[in-house]
Order: sequence, then C-alpha cells, then structure tokens
Amino acid sequence: MKHHLTYQDKTSHKFWNIEVSGKSFTVTFGKAGTDGQTQTKTFDDEEKCLKEAKKLLAEKLKKGYIDRDKTGKTARTTDATQSDVKDHLKEWEKIVRAEDFRKTLIQHFAYLADTEGYHQVLTSIINLVEKVQIENESLTLLFNKGFQWIAGPPGDKKNYTKWPETFQEKMIYHSSLALIDENRTGIFLQEIDLDPVDDLELDETELNEYPLKLIKIPMSDFSDCWLYHPKEKNSSNEPSLIFFDHGGILDFTPDFNIGAAFLKRSAQLLGLNSESEPAKKTETNRLEIKKTGTLVLTDVTNIRYIRSFVFPEQKLLVAKVDSQAINSDRLAYYDIQDPSRPILLKSEKEISFEKARMRENILELLHGHCIYFVKSEDREFHPLKKIDGPMHGARVYQDKIYFSNSVVQWRGLHIYDLKTETTLKLDDAMNKYKSHVEAADICIGEDLLWLVGLDEVILYQLQASSVKRIILKSHNTIFEPEVIAMLDKNRIVVAEKNEDPDGGFALHLIVYSDKKINTPVRFFPKKGVVAWQRFQNRFYFVLLSRAKNTNNYSFAIWEPDTNHTKEYQLPDLVCKKHFAQGVCAILMEQERAYLYKNDGEIFTITGF
Repeated sequence: MKHHLTYQDKTSHKFWNIEVSGKSFTVTFGKAGTDGQTQTKTFDDEEKCLKEAKKLLAEKLKKGYIDRDKTGKTARTTDATQSDVKDHLKEWEKIVRAEDFRKTLIQHFAYLADTEGYHQVLTSIINLVEKVQIENESLTLLFNKGFQWIAGPPGDKKNYTKWPETFQEKMIYHSSLALIDENRTGIFLQEIDLDPVDDLELDETELNEYPLKLIKIPMSDFSDCWLYHPKEKNSSNEPSLIFFDHGGILDFTPDFNIGAAFLKRSAQLLGLNSESEPAKKTETNRLEIKKTGTLVLTDVTNIRYIRSFVFPEQKLLVAKVDSQAINSDRLAYYDIQDPSRPILLKSEKEISFEKARMRENILELLHGHCIYFVKSEDREFHPLKKIDGPMHGARVYQDKIYFSNSVVQWRGLHIYDLKTETTLKLDDAMNKYKSHVEAADICIGEDLLWLVGLDEVILYQLQASSVKRIILKSHNTIFEPEVIAMLDKNRIVVAEKNEDPDGGFALHLIVYSDKKINTPVRFFPKKGVVAWQRFQNRFYFVLLSRAKNTNNYSFAIWEPDTNHTKEYQLPDLVCKKHFAQGVCAILMEQERAYLYKNDGEIFTITGF
C-alpha cells in the first residue's frame, strides 16, 4: 500500500505520503516543494498495521486531501509571487557572494535570537558553517558530518494570523527552516501538519481540559515536537512552549520563544553547548572536588552499598548498610558534627528501609508497607513502634499517618490514628480515577494536604476528622514522585526518584493558584535527582544522567524565587554502577558541599 496525497487552498499547499511495508508504515509530510518530515510506526502484526494505515488515509481524504496517484496531479510551490521570489533571491545571492558570509548570515538570521542570551548561541552555530549555497529554491548552509541548515522561501504573513507574533516573524523570513543530518532527519521550524488528537493523542494528557484542535505545533524534533500552550503565557506574553516527546511526556520549557528553541536544539545536534540559555546554565569551570573521609562500619564485611540520609539540623546521618550475606541489612547512626569525619554512634542488625524522615526527635524509617518509629534523644536511639500496612506515600502529621494505596480494600486516601490504632477512609478519588497510587507521596502544610500520584495531583483541605477534596488534576509526567519541600502551602517541589534515571526524570514545581493546579514545570529534564538539600533559600542537587552505560553526575543550584538555575559537571565522580559507587546524599555548609557516596566515601566540593 502506497499513497501520495496533496492539499491546497488559499493559505497552504502541503503533501502527505504513506507507504506500508510488512508490520510498519512510514508517513512523510510537509509543505509542497520541501523534503518534509518522516515518521515510522511499527505494529505487532501486518493486519493491525494495514488497518491503522487505512484509518489515517481515510482521515486525510476526509479533510480534503487529494490522492495524486489517482488524479495524476503533482505539487508545485506557491508560497510567494514572482516579485517576492526575485527579492529574496537577491538577498540570498548577496549572502553567498559575501567575503565574510558568516557575518552576513548572523545578521540575516538574527531574528531567531528572540530570547535574551541566544545571540551568542546563533553566532556559535554560524561559525561552524563551511559553505552556503542556493539550492532547490532554498538557502542552504553546509556543516561537517553531513548536517545541512535549509531555509525555505519567505511566507505570507496572512497565512499565519492565528499564530503567535514570534512565529509569524519567523515565517516572514523563511516559511520553513530545518537542520537535518545526512539521513535527512532532524528538526523543522514551520507549520507542522499533525493533528493534536488523531496524531499526538493529546486528549490523553493533562491538556485535555483545553480545546485541543486549536493547539498549534510550530516545530518537530525527529519523532518529537513542540506545542504552543493553548492558554498559559511566557514572560514575552507569547504562548508558552511545551516539548512533547513520542512517549507522551509533556515538558514545559524554560522561559524562551520558538526561535531560541530552534537554536538550542540545533546547537545540541551540532555538538555545541547552548550555555547562554538564561534559565538553565551549565557552568564550564570545574569545581574543586576532593575526597575527605569514609563512613566506617567495622563489623560488616562484603558491603555492597551504604545508602545515606542526612539530617542537617540534627547533625545526624542515618545509613542503610547492605552486604552480600543473607538478612544482613544494618541500620547505622553517625554523628556529623564534622561532616567529613562521621562518628559511628550505633548500628542495628536486620533493619531494612528505603526512605528515612525526621520529625523533631522522631525518626521515621519507611520500608515497603512498614513504618518504623525511632526516638532520638541525647544521641541515644530507642525504637517506639512498627506499623505494618499498605501505607505507600505515608506521611505522619499530628499523631496520625496519612497514606494511600492501590490495593482494592485500601484504595484511596486513608488516615491511621497512632493513639487509637484505628484506620479511617477519607476519600475514594483513587478508586474513581483508577490511580496508580503505589507511587504516590503526600505532604501537609497548615490546612492543606497534597497527594502526588503517578497519574494525578490531588489537593485536600484538612478538616476536624475528614478532608475536603479541593481539586484533582490528571497528568502523565511524574512517574515516581517524592515531595522534597513545600515552599509554602500552595507550592511544592517534587523530585522523581533516582532508582533508574531515564529520559523522563526531572524536578517539578507544582503550584495551586486561581483555583487550579498548574501543569508541573520541569527543571533538569532527562536527569535523575539523587540528592538534595534546601539551604539559605536555595536548593542544591546532585543530578545523574547516563551515556554509554556510564553514570555522570552534576551539581546544580536552583533559586525558587527567580527560577534561575546553575549546573556544574562533576567528571571526577563518573562511575559504572550507581548503586555501588554513586552519590546518595548531600550536606550543605557555607560555600561548601559534602557528598556521601554509596561506597561510603565522602567528598567535598567548593568553588560554586
């Protein structure tokens, strides 16, 4: 099955081709006269593949596309009048003939630097251009390794009146702009012919509360794309950009416009560091890092890892020690008055846990369905109580445990009274919305309770012996949430857990305002947050990313009031096995950070 369709009206002229081969089909689409973009989908069997291909074909024909194979018609570009063609060709010829063509190119494409700090990114890209030429009615810039920057002819602004101003500006200069590799795949800045529902399935995301058919798609990025938010604005009063990956994840970008997005991605593809990006700056200067100590546990051999949890106010480090022997987990307490030379206070056998929290002088150790309570007093530790139950996401507050679970009989939000040892169901929203709340976390501030789940964020108002659900917002962006801070009762900071960092991990800021919960704003996408601490109105993080089976670490700073971030690479900490050798905890002091590793080593970093 192979079909070649075209569509033409007063404002556009585009094509859409589909070719089926076995269990997969390939779709190529774009403006007439361009190479367009290519997407391939693969299915379990040929029947499903053919059925889906016929469905897409029928939808295009219904929209007015014409099958060229049946009509014998071919596409011709009609983007500009003959006079327009002559005018822009004269300008392009001046660029090609210029003695310093790179300087002329920077002036010509200056309109792309539509966000502060991106003119330098543009300059860095253009400085890599080896040759410029006019080819197939396009201005083509040639780079090494087969990359091409292809700029189409000017577009007519009348065709883009429903688009944001910054996008209209781009189309006036070039109706299409692409950076492609030798396989002719890459990024395309133009009117992208994808249906928000039929092609992107945005009705299954948190954008489903908006009129999806009105969503504009200004740029595609291989199999991913960029969307304009239907309502929210950036600091330029333009629609905010959202990066939408092929896995269905929505990622709010930092505060920039589509030109800056194109430049940033181009720089990445060409191997440049777009360090001028104001919202996320990776510092090139290296921090000073050195080993200063080691956690000691003399009576345990064959240690696999030491997972540390730091409590700065109590000057206490709690560690889970895992060895190769059966039932050999240890709970160890260290005094960290001197953070680089911890003093072992006590260790206990056969205590396993995944998370540790501290409430005043009560230590909470969470393990699966269990919670251990330990009282800390004068550097002595006394077990108080162990509670078994389906208490995922448990949070202790005023002698009560708030928890949720997906087990049928416990589905929803519950409360366990520590004094009476009774359980009460507070809300069945989880049952109604079929939540995966085994991944949930809970935080409480003043009279509000936040429940952050795999598929939703729910905000409750605490009442005497019950809760009132204020709002439930579905999402699909936070896979394993852990609330690490409440900036205030209306703003929470959520980290995605670090067990196996992948493309979806990030830090999230979630805000309740104007009776709505915003779509989570993501920072440090595609990185795992492995350690954090709030110190003097800033957040400090150790981030983990992976490349070629290697774990890479960086040190990051985030200022919530300005959303300004800095990130420093830590090449000295690169390792093969995160669980055995990676960073697991951080302790901040003035102009110094202490990093605790899973092998017990302690490092300090300075110079940030």
